[in-house]
Amino acid sequence: MRTIMTALMMTVIVGSANAQAHEDATCKANQSGSILLTSVEYDNGYKVEAPWRVVSSTQPAHGAVRMTAVLDHIIETNPATGKRQLTALPGAIEMTFRGESSTHMLREAADVWCSTVAKALSARSADSPVRVAEKRVVM
Repeated sequence: MRTIMTALMMTVIVGSANAQAHEDATCKANQSGSILLTSVEYDNGYKVEAPWRVVSSTQPAHGAVRMTAVLDHIIETNPATGKRQLTALPGAIEMTFRGESSTHMLREAADVWCSTVAKALSARSADSPVRVAEKRVVM
């Protein structure tokens, strides 16, 4: 799983040269049937979506809500062109999200996704071949 998360982070790093700091991000999550869609969108329009496939969900009358979901690709939106690019991950990632209610569970899923993308962006080293300069990609 660590290898897959590293690959995910590298995919986001390469495609996110125009992204800004985590504070400028809007984090969202919603569920429609068997799909949990988490997304992070930056003020400049760069967006990374994660369409998780729900494999199990429990919603007891009392107690925490749990949802286990699998992610095998991400979708990035280029802010300059609006073009969406699907990138397959080298392997599936399985996560379990929890919350006191469905709303809290969705908030956790959104926060986890935003944190993952933020970590990927901050992992980009200063001597990386791609750097941001005035919201432009410098090669």
